Amino acid sequence: MGGTPDTSLRMRLDAAGEGPERGLRELVARLVERLDTLRWVGPLELRVTDGALLATWTPDSLEVGPVSVPDGPAPFVSEPDVWTFDPAPAITLGWDGTDEVTLESLSMSVPVGSLVVTAIVAAGMGDGAGAAMREGAGCGVLAGWISESPTLGPACDAVCAETACTRALDRIAEALTGALVSSDEARSEVTLEGTLRLLDQNGDLTVDAIENRDLTGRWLGASADDAIDASLTADRMVD
Repeated sequence: MGGTPDTSLRMRLDAAGEGPERGLRELVARLVERLDTLRWVGPLELRVTDGALLATWTPDSLEVGPVSVPDGPAPFVSEPDVWTFDPAPAITLGWDGTDEVTLESLSMSVPVGSLVVTAIVAAGMGDGAGAAMREGAGCGVLAGWISESPTLGPACDAVCAETACTRALDRIAEALTGALVSSDEARSEVTLEGTLRLLDQNGDLTVDAIENRDLTGRWLGASADDAIDASLTADRMVD
């Protein structure tokens, strides 16, 4: 195939229908079908102090995407060590000793740009944000083009070609994530309020589970105040 090295590679990518642009489009499509559902998981500690019910919640897992949906996309799952923000939830409860608790407020930091970055990192399965764009990006085409080059082939084996492609995608991902983080202020905080019901499922006068009633939520930011659907459930783990 003729042309300069750059144009001959471009022609091969075009012929295969692949390239960094497609890798980015594929990633965006995977994000779009998941980002409408977030599931935070983690221990919720309840304690009574001076007659007041206090709560501390420590999220330790974030699932981006629908859960247990037949034939649906698998959620992107991540843990705090790869989160690009700290949700830092704060909970205020009102309780009069009955089986209903007023969730006066639950607020947590959920900056929209950093949330998407976290989802991208999770999509990369621990191999970096660039790895999330590999599908359709043309790494195989690049490897073939290098191996057939009389100048590059002898100096760059398959591992070298793979590394070159990964580095190129990482540079694109770095620019993308930087742009996303700059949008954090648009939507930055999630707030919930409503009523929680304390359930004694076996009649031993001990709370075994919590479920929500009439929970309402907002996603707030410098340019947004959007209603969100939310639920809160918990099961007793410690006697």
